Amino acid sequence: MRAWLSALFFTLASLSLGGSVWAAGQEDVSEQQWVRMTHAAFRALFLTHTEGFTLRFFDDAGVEIAREFHAPDDSVYLDDYLSQIRSAGSIVYGEGEQFCYRYDDHDELYCWNYFRSAQGYMEESADGDVLDFFEIEPGNTFANLWGADWSSRFR
Repeated sequence: MRAWLSALFFTLASLSLGGSVWAAGQEDVSEQQWVRMTHAAFRALFLTHTEGFTLRFFDDAGVEIAREFHAPDDSVYLDDYLSQIRSAGSIVYGEGEQFCYRYDDHDELYCWNYFRSAQGYMEESADGDVLDFFEIEPGNTFANLWGADWSSRFR
């Protein structure tokens, strides 16, 4: 269980609206001017993505490590490639502009700080131990991959 939680912390990551994903060999993260993303800015994504959107998470080498669909009702579906675990849950807009996730199969709340720069999006775990990058794809890419019964893979 502990290994799964570590993998989960590692995979929940950052956002990008068609911007490029940070990858190894690009500017150092510390050289970027990162601006904290607010709850209002995140919710505004649903204005242009009315059917929801998919976050694709990457490590600092540019390797995709997870994918998470965000539905307009704040439900989320996470496919964690590292742990090979799929979880359904919901987003909770936490204090101090934190983005927190509660998954149906875990009692714990997992919180992140989201940031944006000209380079794209980044997330940092609430305890500062994990830093990932992400981009946003319009719609539900799970439905595109698996068809109409996609949600049955998260039960």
